[in-house]
Amino acid sequence: MQWQPSRSQRRLLKKAQRSGLHYRIVAEPDINLYFPLFAAYIAFKHDDGVMYPANKDQLQSMLECSWLPVRFLEIYHAEQLISVSIIDELADSYSAVYTFFAEQFQHMSPGKLAIVYLLQQALQDNKSYVYLGYLVAACQKMAYKAEFRPQQRFIQGQWHSFA
Repeated sequence: MQWQPSRSQRRLLKKAQRSGLHYRIVAEPDINLYFPLFAAYIAFKHDDGVMYPANKDQLQSMLECSWLPVRFLEIYHAEQLISVSIIDELADSYSAVYTFFAEQFQHMSPGKLAIVYLLQQALQDNKSYVYLGYLVAACQKMAYKAEFRPQQRFIQGQWHSFA
C-alpha cells in the first residue's frame, strides 16, 4: 500500500492524540454498547432518511456477515466510545462499510479519523488496499473520500488511478 498521510491528515492525527482519542480493532461487536451511539447518529445525521428512526435490527444486520470476517474500529475519548466503523476484512484488504459517531465529537472529524486509523492498521497488517466504497461526486456526504490518495475510481467501465 502506498498511502502516506497528507498534511491535513497528519494535523488530524495530532489533534486526536492531543485530545486523548485512541482506537482499537475488535472482532466481536457489542450491540448494547453500539446501539445508543448508532441511534443518536441516525437521529442527528439522517433524520430525513429511511433509516430514521434507528432500531436494533438495522444495526444487527450491519454487524453480521456469514461469508467474511467483520471487524469493528472503535474510537474512544478516554473510556467513552465516540465512534464505531464496521469493517469487512478480506485477505489483502479492508473495506470500510459504515461509520457512526457521537454528534458532540463531529468537530474532531471522526469519520475521516477512522479512515486514517484504518489506513494505519492496513499498513501494520500488510494489507494492500482499503476500500472506501462508492464516491458520488455530487453527494456532499461522500465528498471526503476524494481526500484519500492514492486511489482508484471505476469510471465508465474502466479503472483510473489518482495520485
